[in-house]
Amino acid sequence: MIMTITFSNLMSKYNDYQKNIRLPLFVVFLDIEDTMCKFAKITKGIKPISFPIWLIVFLQHLGNPLKDYCMHPADNIFNVDVSTQMLILCYNRPILVEWYAIRDNYTRTFDLATWSPDRGLILRTQENLYARRSDMFGDVVRVTVVNVSFYLSRTPLCTTLTLRLREGRKRQPCKK
Repeated sequence: MIMTITFSNLMSKYNDYQKNIRLPLFVVFLDIEDTMCKFAKITKGIKPISFPIWLIVFLQHLGNPLKDYCMHPADNIFNVDVSTQMLILCYNRPILVEWYAIRDNYTRTFDLATWSPDRGLILRTQENLYARRSDMFGDVVRVTVVNVSFYLSRTPLCTTLTLRLREGRKRQPCKK
């Protein structure tokens, strides 16, 4: 299914897309600062931003006013996160670049592929999304493993309570 919609309609249709479309591709064309700012404003309200795959195409325009931002994004204007699949084509540059952010409101970039008219799309890596983004740039990730949790399973807790209550000859709190 192919649809053409405006930025204002994107917000109203986004929730419907999440319910009915498995993995949509949203293609966005940006030519001047006004359109980039409108798209940036829309992305603030899109939750989750990582639901679709995004292809952002910066179009040629007199003076290429977005070239600096396209080539060297300074902040996280499109509100991407670590799971966002946003691909950027910057003017006539033949490199397809991924944009994502870890946590620090800074857009990270990764040159994913090169386009050649002779050879087509040439991937620069075979690594999956999270392998490409495994560098946390100094952030610390703490991981905890919970072996027994009342929220995940009542069986271990109920077994313990039942044994203790039987010792005191009181009724059992858990149903069998």
